[in-house]
Amino acid sequence: MKFFLFLVLALSCASLSAQKSSRFINHTNKTGTKTKYGQTVAVNVYTYLKDSLVHSTARDMGGAQMLTLPDSTQKDGYPEVLTALLQMTESDSASIFQPLDSLVIVGIKMQFPEMGDIKEVHYAIVLVDQLSPEELAAKMAALEQEEAARLQMADSTRARVGAISDLVATAIADYKAGKLADRLKKSPSGLEYYLVKAGSGPNFKEGATVNTHYYGVLLSNGTMFDNSFETGTAYPFVVGQMIPGFNEGMTLLNDGSAAVLFIPAALAYGEQGAGGQIPPNADLVFYLELKK
Repeated sequence: MKFFLFLVLALSCASLSAQKSSRFINHTNKTGTKTKYGQTVAVNVYTYLKDSLVHSTARDMGGAQMLTLPDSTQKDGYPEVLTALLQMTESDSASIFQPLDSLVIVGIKMQFPEMGDIKEVHYAIVLVDQLSPEELAAKMAALEQEEAARLQMADSTRARVGAISDLVATAIADYKAGKLADRLKKSPSGLEYYLVKAGSGPNFKEGATVNTHYYGVLLSNGTMFDNSFETGTAYPFVVGQMIPGFNEGMTLLNDGSAAVLFIPAALAYGEQGAGGQIPPNADLVFYLELKK
């Protein structure tokens, strides 16, 4: 499990030092069946150095993560934070304060020099769920179905690259020929756009996270510099964190909508351009598909 990488390294190294006992505190002591060896559980783990939260499954990994505990024959040598789960039941919250080996302390100080003197790591644990073998099987089956659906959707999206490329090429040709006058809109900032597909609901506001498919090209010659369709995955863009023209375009659209944006250089990367793909003072064209 990825989220335990730091935890396992730290506690494994700590176990090599002299026998330093950790402190376990069950803050809730819920009634119910305690977790068993070999059981799969869903947990949230919050890792603190002093008062600083350095890692959180909820914040950094989208929520509780599934973990299968060692069986009784494998218990020796496992980090105490794992075996501590055996003292917890569903919905329990607990803390483990684990002394750190000197070698680990050196590594932590190199990564977090502002922490000063570090002697222990604090793991706050929330046992979200205990899964029976039947529940685990059902959960895994559901996850496999979700992954299959995601892969199918990604394949379907990648298959659209050619059609999207043609749509954008046609849009540029029509724009330069003045054929978009009947549907092209222009905002006070200078952004021009037209709707390809109407969505529903209110327009997106600044700060909203929007799953976005995009296809970006240079207006001058139609060269594609970046797109999401080839990856098959929409990107969760936050309105307000992109270039000005892209941000404004997102606020003109709503859930399920699609549009072509003509973004002048002043609302894009301006005089500096962007790397080797977008030259200075380049006007851009983006095709967008937005979904909550």
